[in-house]
Amino acid sequence: MRGNNLWAVFGLILVLGAVVLRLSVLNSETSSLLVGVAGVVFFLVYFFRASREVQGFLSQRSTQEGGSAIGTTAFVIGIVIFINILGVRFPWMKDITADKLFTPAPETISAIEDAPAPVEVFVFYPEGSPTSVRLKSQLEAAQMEAPSLEFEIIDPDRDLARALEFGLAEYTNVVRIGEKQETFFGHQEEHFVAAIKRASREEDLVVGFMNGHGESRPSESGNSGTRQAGRLLDNRGYVVRGVNLLQEDIDLYEAVDLLVIPGPQLELSDEEIRAVKEYVDQSGRLFIMLDPEYQVTLQPILDIYGITFLPSLVSDPTQRTPQTLLPTDFSAHPMVVDLRRQSLSPVLRGVGEFQRRNVGESVRTASVMFSSSQAIRLGDAGDPVPGRRSLAVAGERRSPRGDVVSRIAVVGDVDWVTNTALDALGNGDLFLSTVRWLTEQDSGVTIRPRQQTTRPVIVSRQQGRALLVLLAGLLPVAVLFVGGVVWWRRR
Repeated sequence: MRGNNLWAVFGLILVLGAVVLRLSVLNSETSSLLVGVAGVVFFLVYFFRASREVQGFLSQRSTQEGGSAIGTTAFVIGIVIFINILGVRFPWMKDITADKLFTPAPETISAIEDAPAPVEVFVFYPEGSPTSVRLKSQLEAAQMEAPSLEFEIIDPDRDLARALEFGLAEYTNVVRIGEKQETFFGHQEEHFVAAIKRASREEDLVVGFMNGHGESRPSESGNSGTRQAGRLLDNRGYVVRGVNLLQEDIDLYEAVDLLVIPGPQLELSDEEIRAVKEYVDQSGRLFIMLDPEYQVTLQPILDIYGITFLPSLVSDPTQRTPQTLLPTDFSAHPMVVDLRRQSLSPVLRGVGEFQRRNVGESVRTASVMFSSSQAIRLGDAGDPVPGRRSLAVAGERRSPRGDVVSRIAVVGDVDWVTNTALDALGNGDLFLSTVRWLTEQDSGVTIRPRQQTTRPVIVSRQQGRALLVLLAGLLPVAVLFVGGVVWWRRR
């Protein structure tokens, strides 16, 4: 008898060992299966050798009652496991809320289905964070409606290699369609749709970097070059090229969708200024970065929008280094909305101030980034009176019908976009969001926010009394009555 029990003990040990091996060791399917089969064989040998004892044990009344309970429990557990397996194999969701709070907007499904290639989404937020949890729920709902959507939740704190693979330095989301990819922050559905539309565009937008006046070039890999900025645009589907109006006879409007002038050290010639003005008149987009060090203002171009650049250094005593500013005061303009939402600050080393004036109803400008109220302006043309200084301006020219004719963005520093500084804090975000706004890549995406309808239960005084009698009187009495009847019958 004792020898038979050893077969059962060894069988139990082997089965438990197979389970532990499968759960704790990767790629152990075969070995755990062999160990489990060996345990089952030991159990069969035990039952074969101890058949009489087993039959006697099974014929006992207590065994039969216990076996019935165990069988019922196992049956219920089996049903639950089977339902879960079906749920995993054939996922299905139903939004039963009257306001469809968990149903993707039609714009979202349309953007996914109209994309030229399957949409892939990579969520780079910490596991369990509110953004990760909410975005996962939204993506699962969207995947039910558009099965071509694929997504992956990646914790960049645990899988830094994947984040570096996408060139990320902060928590964000990546939408990839074919070879193009775009980023968006947070879990807002309209930002997700905007990223899909940007990555879905068939024609590449051309961004021209002007050179010939000492500007930072996207082909330069040195400290003062803008090669990192060029790569940032290239990874997002933009075509980057150089523009030299002195050596090329080109039509800017036909050649580029956005003209970047990154820190010229010399003023443009009259011929170049005339070409840029013609480009603006033809619905051109300008991204100008000026540096107080070179005293270049490009005033003939800025005058179109009523903007004046004061090439004197802004010094802010609230900063650790007064002439290195980390602005945290932003307007609600789309050019800086990502910085404001993420509480990011660009790093501006040696920045000048802008002033605005009214030049007509067709031109609208707005200061989008400010120093603290303690900042002063240095130099011969300085202003020693502390005040809130405008460090960047965005502007538009509109037709009488209200259509956008041209756009401009100007920043009073160029160092922040160079190779050594683009990855610092919010510099890269400011650069990309400015380019997106200038090229109107975030326009036209408006999703009506979900609003949960309030449905109060209004109970009259008579109904309230009836509920009180039912819950506090009749229901407890009924429970006591049923309990008394059961006790009396068992007595």
